[in-house]
Amino acid sequence: MYIIKKTKEYRQREIQGLKIQGGYLFFVDSDDTINFDTISECVRLIEEENADLVMGGYSGIGEKGYLRWSIIPQGVKCYTGIELLEKKENDVPVGYVWSSLYKKSLWKDVRFPVGYKYEDSWTTPEILIKAKEVVTYPGSIYNYYENEGSFMHSEMTVKEYQMRLALYDHLILLYEENKLPKKMIECMEIYMNHFDIWRKRGVIFEQKYIERNNEIVKKYICKTKGIPLQRKIKVIIKQSLKRLNQKNGIRE
Repeated sequence: MYIIKKTKEYRQREIQGLKIQGGYLFFVDSDDTINFDTISECVRLIEEENADLVMGGYSGIGEKGYLRWSIIPQGVKCYTGIELLEKKENDVPVGYVWSSLYKKSLWKDVRFPVGYKYEDSWTTPEILIKAKEVVTYPGSIYNYYENEGSFMHSEMTVKEYQMRLALYDHLILLYEENKLPKKMIECMEIYMNHFDIWRKRGVIFEQKYIERNNEIVKKYICKTKGIPLQRKIKVIIKQSLKRLNQKNGIRE
């Protein structure tokens, strides 16, 4: 098993297989910890079930070292990766690369986006779509430390807002390509809601994000949602274009 410690400096070559010994991967953020006893159980499970990955639970640890919360799968169960993506219950920690043990082969051709945050949300759906068998482990294998100074707990910059939109755009296309309409529509709704919220906060988006919203309305939303929502979205786009033009000194 090869454990990759995720820091700001880690590079994609670490998961390209050239320097990795063994058949499994596990990711750890630089300020978090793992429970080695439970990871050994995950190794046993992945070998016994011949699974593509084992997904365990994780715990949130406060700055003073006390347990704040935990998400633990309910028993040892087998799923396809797509079943987990569409699962509504919140006992399985879908959405993060940590707290799971992977077959190294599962990461072939899957890479973290360079220059973007939220890399877990970017890559985890790709991995789950590829995974034919996922086994859940009913124990906490990962300790996530909630540091108040981390970017996950700080106010977002305009660049980070636009990174979020790029993430949702990536997921919309991924779900469309893999014929997952429910996930695609769910992601589009999140995209539009975030766009609306951030616009009201005064964020001025680049032209390409406004055009992408318009494309989503024409290609998807108009076919799946009612007229009131369509009108609301068109108003959002019109107002966003107006703000962008004002910023660039363009008269309407």
